[in-house]
Amino acid sequence: MFALADAAVETTDGALTLLWNTLAWGTGRGARNNRRRIAAIASDRDAYAALLLEAAQVSRSDAVAAYALLRPSPYRNAVRWLGPAFFTKFLYFAGGGRPDHPCCILDYRVAAALRAAGWSGLADSGWSAQVYGRYMRLVRSWRDECDCTRVDLIERWLFDTGAAAT
Repeated sequence: MFALADAAVETTDGALTLLWNTLAWGTGRGARNNRRRIAAIASDRDAYAALLLEAAQVSRSDAVAAYALLRPSPYRNAVRWLGPAFFTKFLYFAGGGRPDHPCCILDYRVAAALRAAGWSGLADSGWSAQVYGRYMRLVRSWRDECDCTRVDLIERWLFDTGAAAT
């Protein structure tokens, strides 16, 4: 996945290739809702490809701004059927595995772990850009407290912890 990142920030075809691979990776054999996601992209391929390219580019410097491109309001995704649980995977992989990449994945397992750690009121899905910003500040602070070198190590721990809680 990380090998696709540089092309994803250079061309619309590269951004789409990263998205298709992210969807396959994220859904596994079940491919739940992938037909709907693909149909949504196909409904305006050029516009959505340009949006994904921009989000991939912005993800390298500003996690919240990249997130807001793909979820422009607290109640609406920019691409139908492509919600935060999947587009944060796309934003994460767009970083190419760089240790300083500012984006982490936020899905229901991570949210479950955050609630178990005391974040009351956090929903299972549908998070706003503001909530994503709070999440990223939290994982950065935990990274600093435990003297980790990467925020994605914290996210992975949350994912594993949340898997046990769900």
